[in-house]
Amino acid sequence: GALRFAFVLVALEQQFLYSTYFAAVAKQFGFLNYGKLSATVNLLVAAVGSLQYPLDALAVSRGFACVNILLAACTAPLMASSVRELCGWRGCSLRALRRRRSAVAGGVAGAGSGEGGDADNGAEDDDSDDDDELDMLLQADEDLDEGTAARIIRKLRTQR
Repeated sequence: GALRFAFVLVALEQQFLYSTYFAAVAKQFGFLNYGKLSATVNLLVAAVGSLQYPLDALAVSRGFACVNILLAACTAPLMASSVRELCGWRGCSLRALRRRRSAVAGGVAGAGSGEGGDADNGAEDDDSDDDDELDMLLQADEDLDEGTAARIIRKLRTQR
């Protein structure tokens, strides 16, 4: 009875896992390279899954502590990344985006005007600044859609 119940739980878990995964890939990266990204991740999952046999042999010969430490070391960066996302610690990615935006602003004609005066602008100027920043982001990355660029700009504005 318990084994059948476990099979049902694993089947449900797989449905939730893959539906969440495919939705997250679409939301994070869009559909331009969706198939390539999905295929790459599935190949990596298969490659890591095939490591279960050597890891099993290692555990039988040297003990499970060795394999547990190895798996914990592999999991630590993933856990740190998850906690970073969960808590909203995006300083590194925002810093990189700001550097990229500055580089684009230097290369776009007329982008340097009014750059230092953002804090003194009125509310009506914020919309034009958003449009200018949106144009710069879209020029910097052709794969970036307007909705994603607008969200990035909103996040940058809240960090100021």
